[in-house]
Amino acid sequence: MNGEQVASIFKSASKAAVRRAFNKGLSITVKNGKRIVEKSADGTEKTVVELDKAYTRPKRRSYHIQK
Repeated sequence: MNGEQVASIFKSASKAAVRRAFNKGLSITVKNGKRIVEKSADGTEKTVVELDKAYTRPKRRSYHIQK
């Protein structure tokens, strides 16, 4: 299997999971730009949190081992 086939399988699985959640009346949570949004089965969207930056890089950590 190549990377494109794997990506296609993951994409279809994600769509199916969203469809099943909405069919059960559940909401899903997604990242939309700088916002974390909760999408309901009826189509409404609620902003959970607004992020300072759209993409953040974790801080680099160094560990020193003492003898």
